[in-house]
Amino acid sequence: MPTLFFSQDFPQHAAKLASKDRVDPRLIKRSYEEQAERVRDEQREGYARNQLRAVMSATELGQKQKAKYLSNDKEWRKRHRVAIQIREKYEEEFVKKSVAQLQERDERLDRRNGRRQTLLGMYGNRAFLSQTNLGTAKYKPMG
Repeated sequence: MPTLFFSQDFPQHAAKLASKDRVDPRLIKRSYEEQAERVRDEQREGYARNQLRAVMSATELGQKQKAKYLSNDKEWRKRHRVAIQIREKYEEEFVKKSVAQLQERDERLDRRNGRRQTLLGMYGNRAFLSQTNLGTAKYKPMG
């Protein structure tokens, strides 16, 4: 006959404990928290890795662009220097040619002016000879 006081090795007690053989909910909660913490740490680590990779690739890209810019700048300076040298050479040639052309033109104008002066000396400083019939006819001085 069952009594209110039973011993721990009573078979009913063992069966009752076996039916209630559950893990402590505080332990379950703690294990969930640990797992969540581990996942969060992994995510943070992945995020930090991505950030670091982004920064490194940005610095690499910046260094590449800087090197490219410097090489382009060097190339441009070289070309610019060559262009200036060519321009100076052609400017010298152009100035020489221009001076020669201007001297030639001045000589032509001087010859023309000399002819005009002789004509003016002959015809007595009459203006617009070509607009009158005096220039076309043979001029005979009176006397």
